[in-house]
Amino acid sequence: MEGIGAGAEKNPKIDAPAPRAESAETWQRFVHLASHEGELDEATFAEFIDTEMMFCMQDNPPLSGVFHPDKELAAIKTLPKDEKGIAIELFKDKLARQRHAYMQCRLLIERSIEHDPNVEPDRLKHIESFFGNNYGFAPEYRQVIAEAIEKYRNVHEKVHVVRARFPDDRQLVRELTGVDIEHGDMQLMEGPASIDILTTREVAERLYRKGSTNEKIPEMAGYQGSSEQYGIAFTVTRTDLLDISGTYAHEQEHVKNKLLRPFFDVFDPKLLNGLRREMNGETDPRIRQQLIEEELCVYRDQALDRAKDEITAMLRDGTSNYFDSFFSKDGNAYDYLQKTRETFNTSPLYQRAVQKILIAEYENIIRVALVSLGEFEKTTGYSAEEQIAFLTDIPLERWPNTIRHLEEHFIRYGRETR
Repeated sequence: MEGIGAGAEKNPKIDAPAPRAESAETWQRFVHLASHEGELDEATFAEFIDTEMMFCMQDNPPLSGVFHPDKELAAIKTLPKDEKGIAIELFKDKLARQRHAYMQCRLLIERSIEHDPNVEPDRLKHIESFFGNNYGFAPEYRQVIAEAIEKYRNVHEKVHVVRARFPDDRQLVRELTGVDIEHGDMQLMEGPASIDILTTREVAERLYRKGSTNEKIPEMAGYQGSSEQYGIAFTVTRTDLLDISGTYAHEQEHVKNKLLRPFFDVFDPKLLNGLRREMNGETDPRIRQQLIEEELCVYRDQALDRAKDEITAMLRDGTSNYFDSFFSKDGNAYDYLQKTRETFNTSPLYQRAVQKILIAEYENIIRVALVSLGEFEKTTGYSAEEQIAFLTDIPLERWPNTIRHLEEHFIRYGRETR
């Protein structure tokens, strides 16, 4: 991402006695106040981020001590009945305040990267430390953020090295995709965590087909791929589109999700292997059916994670609206369970579970999540970036409950945590 830039010679310190009064969206407020003076230098940008963190604490009161939602909820269940009501209300308040802090932490880290992809890891860790210390992030969650920052640093360095090694655009495209493009307009950019290719529809389709000229492909604005050889991602965006920036943002969201997925992955191959071992030794038909359903739930959750990736990318570009593709059983690019359904439908033991888990439950989870997402924006007015930051690390199945709690908190306190 090009971000806002850095390195201006002339950029006086901004004196704004009540900057938050300028706009509810702090990022736009700051750009409005500062960008006309020139690109923001490192010191001014760092000062802005630090100021924003203080505003975050003003708008969203900090928590005392470590708040671990799962452990606290388990403790509440052991309380006497007459004490649970107040305890649950306090729990919901803490949960919403911490979830707001997660969102703010992620946005400020992302905006620091967008401003300067070469930002020092210590600067990003400084942001995590502020929110982690003030909002009781559990040690394991803080470790997730630290590992994500380290992975970003490593991936960004790989991208930079590969771009420097292959300065010729066509040679780099050949190295990344295996396709030799001799003719056709192309522009390559070095993104924070990917090589980004802007090109014509014809070239984009050739790259998608891996050079083949016969294979039919669906209408597409762009796509995201990866190079196993170099261990980096690349994106392709068509330049004949009316909304090139939206498509580019869509593909960048996929890149970010891929970067974060190892830290929030819901698919565990060990779990599948364990279920199959249990199934092979089980003679009780009821227990076997239960194990079959548990097995298919693993595949369902993996597909839901892919659907969440696509939903957040659509949310980010602000125009895509092909949600029905998730429910079509035509083998389209978003029919993530096609092969799994076909594989298990051949077995009479699995057919009922396939209908229940891979079709009915899968579709219902997506539909309810989408309805909740629509209401979330209407109720709170949060931007697409904020909604994504709230929800990316949460399984799609839990979006409705999470959104409901955040909406209740927003309505009750009306806090401007943006």
